[in-house]
Amino acid sequence: MGASNRKERRQVEPQLRFLADLVEHIAVGIAFVDREGCLAFVNRAFAKLHGYDPGELTGQRLVKLYPADSVMSAALADLETENSGEFTTELVHARQDGSSLPVSRSSSLVRSEEGTPIGMVITVRDISERKLTESLATESHKKRVRQLEESLQAISEQLEEARSDLQKQARRLKYADEALKLMISQMEDFKKDTERTMFRNITEVVLPALDQLNTLKLPESARHLLNSLAFNLKSLFLDSGHVGEEELTVLTPQEIRLCELIGSGLTSKEIADTTGISPGTVSAHRFNIRRKLGLVGSRRPLASHLRQKFLEP
Repeated sequence: MGASNRKERRQVEPQLRFLADLVEHIAVGIAFVDREGCLAFVNRAFAKLHGYDPGELTGQRLVKLYPADSVMSAALADLETENSGEFTTELVHARQDGSSLPVSRSSSLVRSEEGTPIGMVITVRDISERKLTESLATESHKKRVRQLEESLQAISEQLEEARSDLQKQARRLKYADEALKLMISQMEDFKKDTERTMFRNITEVVLPALDQLNTLKLPESARHLLNSLAFNLKSLFLDSGHVGEEELTVLTPQEIRLCELIGSGLTSKEIADTTGISPGTVSAHRFNIRRKLGLVGSRRPLASHLRQKFLEP
């Protein structure tokens, strides 16, 4: 120790003894470090915190309390204290048994009456419990994150499974739709085949038989009924492609019934006798039917037009 330092030490000894008496029983660890980095004073709390008796630390270098990986951080804290006059940070000290001691350290530069730096006062507080709490909180947070990730993974797998099921269901629905369309197509073909067969049987078997009956000497009323029956049998196919739908939709049900009788070759009087309406009403219906079918101004007989449109296959 140089002469100047010894002189400074003698100058501050009274202050140090006063400080020692003042802080000896304070629970916060307090120490005074001289310019050479030696612990000139430590209170009981400081020594106990590090696992020492006060006498064991007095005169020791402060760096003794730093583990190897904390020396650089402590040196930077000391340099900041020199530059700014005071500094607070968190460091890791070492206990006598070698265990780590997380501390919150505040340091203040001490100057002589002439303003020359003569050392620094440091206070340390044990923050082990806080660090442990923070560590546990961090672990808890990490655990929650892991649980969340696992939950998200499970949800993702469930969504993927649901997507796969939906795709399978979509394929099944597609196959079912195709099968249904095929079935409908087959049913329509069957219906058309059946209608063609029925129409052929009616036109080739039944209607010739009715025509043959018409050659017999029958009452006029029976002949009208035979003609009406023939027309009705043929009109079964009015909606199966033998008649245009646009022509049927413009006619009323009564007009369609009259079309059956007119197409069968009955006169207005015969139709009036058969239906119970007047010949004048029948004539009015004939005109409306010709108008709706676009025959007004045409010389074509209504009966032949109806037979061609509604009865011929």
